[in-house]
Amino acid sequence: MRVTDESVCVPTFRRLFGWDAAVVAVSMASAAAMLVCIPDGVGVYPDSVQYLAAARRLLAGHGLQGLSATGDWIPLTRFPPLYPLLLALTSWATRTDPLMAARGVHVCLWGMNVFLGARLIRAVAPGAGGAPFVGALALSCCPMLLRLHSLALSEPLFMMTVLAALLLLTRTAPKPGLQQHGLLVALCAAALLTRFVGLALIATAVVLVAARAQGNVPKGIRVRRALCVGLASGMPMALWMLWRGDAQGTPAGRSLHFHPPDWRNAQQFVASLWGWVVPWELPAGILHALTVRLPLLVIVLVLLVVFVRHRKGLRLTGKGVVPRPEAAVLLFLVCYLALLAGARTLADAAIDFDDRMLMPVLFLTITLAVRACVIRWQTGNAAPAGLARRIPLLLLSAWIVASAVRTGLHVNLTRQDGQGLAGKAWRESPLLARLRIVEGSVRYVSNVPDVLYLWLGKPAALLPVLQDSVSGERNPHIEAELSALRQQAQEARVCIVLFDDAGWRWYLPSPTDLLARWRDAEIPRERCADGELLGVCAKP
Repeated sequence: MRVTDESVCVPTFRRLFGWDAAVVAVSMASAAAMLVCIPDGVGVYPDSVQYLAAARRLLAGHGLQGLSATGDWIPLTRFPPLYPLLLALTSWATRTDPLMAARGVHVCLWGMNVFLGARLIRAVAPGAGGAPFVGALALSCCPMLLRLHSLALSEPLFMMTVLAALLLLTRTAPKPGLQQHGLLVALCAAALLTRFVGLALIATAVVLVAARAQGNVPKGIRVRRALCVGLASGMPMALWMLWRGDAQGTPAGRSLHFHPPDWRNAQQFVASLWGWVVPWELPAGILHALTVRLPLLVIVLVLLVVFVRHRKGLRLTGKGVVPRPEAAVLLFLVCYLALLAGARTLADAAIDFDDRMLMPVLFLTITLAVRACVIRWQTGNAAPAGLARRIPLLLLSAWIVASAVRTGLHVNLTRQDGQGLAGKAWRESPLLARLRIVEGSVRYVSNVPDVLYLWLGKPAALLPVLQDSVSGERNPHIEAELSALRQQAQEARVCIVLFDDAGWRWYLPSPTDLLARWRDAEIPRERCADGELLGVCAKP
C-alpha cells in the first residue's frame, strides 16, 4: 500500500509497543553513554562557573549571586535563574556539591531530550512507524549534542522545555482546553527563565494558538487567547528582572548598542553547519569563500525550498487553518534564528553563532531530516528503479554510522581527560595544589579566576584587560591598572596567580609579558610546573 504524507497509519498495539520500547531503550542507552562520558563530573567553562557559583551561594543562604570581574559577589542578572535553581535543588536533595549534582541532572536531561525528540518526530511524521526509532538513533549518535549536554550549561534544560512545548503545539485537538494552555504557558515561561532566547518559543506559541482552528471560536477570541498565553508566559521573567535589576537599570546585565553580525559570525555559522555534516574541518580558504557568498547561497536555498514545496503542492496548513505538525518546528526555527540575529545586533555583541548557540537548530534539523527521509522512503515509487527514494535514507544511515564513530572517540577522550576547567590538567594542577595550603584570607588576581573558585572556592579578580574581548578596543587605563596591581603585590596585599595554559584569553597580559614588565620590581615569586605565583603567597 502506498503511504502518503497526509495519511495516518494506525499500527497494532504490538507494533506500537515495539517501537516505543525501542525508543525508550535508545534513550536509556544515551543516558548510560553520558554516564560513561563524564565519570568525574560535567565539563565546566567560564559561564558554567557562574551557574555553579549562584547555586552554591543560594545553598549558603545568600541568594542567587554571581562573580564579577573584580572578584566580588553581585546579583545574578546576566543569566536567567532557572538552571542554577535546578542545580541548587538537586544539590540540596542529594547532599552533594552543585558540581557533582550537575552530573545526574545532565544525564537525565540527555536521556529525556532524546526521548522527547523521538516523540516529536512521531508527531510530525504520524504515518512513519519506524521514524521515532531512527530519530532517536540519529540524536543519540550526534557528537555535538552529546558534548553540549555534558557541559554545565543551561542549553540542555532549555532544549527540554522547547521540545515539550513543541509537542503540545503539534497536537491537533480541535478545542485545546485550559489545562493544555496552562501547561503550554508553564513550559514557555520555563524556557524564558532558562535562556533569554526563550522569547522565540513564546512567539511561536502565540502565532500557533492564534492560527489554530478551535471549533466555531471566532478569530478575535483566538487572538485574545494567544495574547494571554504570551503575557502569562513572559510574566515570571518580567517580575524576576524587575526584582533583580542592577543599579544601571539594565536588569538583564546588558545595554542597547548597535553592533550587527560581522563576517566572523558568518564564518562561525558556516563552520558549525559544516561540522554537523562531515567529521573534518573546513579549510580557511574555502570557509572565507563560502561566507563571502553566504547571502547569495541563503537566497538560492530559500527559493529552491519554495519552488519544491510549491511544485509538490505542500503547504504549512492542511484543511482550514489547522497548522500542519511540522509548522511549529519550522516557525520556532525561524523565530529562534531571527532573535539570535537581533540580540547580536542590539543587545549582546559577545553572541557567537557556534554549536552552543545553534544547538536547538541542530536538534530540530535532525528531527526534520529524519521525517523527510522516512516519508520519502514511504511515498516514493515502489518500482526497483526508484533509487531516488532510497538515497536520502542511505545518506542518513551513513551519517548516523559516522556520527556514532565520532561519538565513541569523544566519549573515550572525555572519559580520560575531562572537559574545560574540570579537565584532568586543571584538577591535578601543581599551582592549585600549592594554593590549597595557603592559610588566611588573601585577595587573588588571576588570568583564570574561574578555576580558583571552582576548585578552591576562592573568589578571584581578573587581570586588567589589554583590550575589549568583543570590540577589540584598547583599554586606555591599562598602564595605570597594572601599576596599581604591581604596587599591591609589592606591599603583600594581593596574590597574583598566573597559569601558563590560558591562551584563550588573548585580551589579557600574558605571564611572560607581566614578568618582563616587572622584572625589576621587588615582588616575591614562586614558579610551579604550570604557572607562576607573585605576591603574598609566593615563597620569599
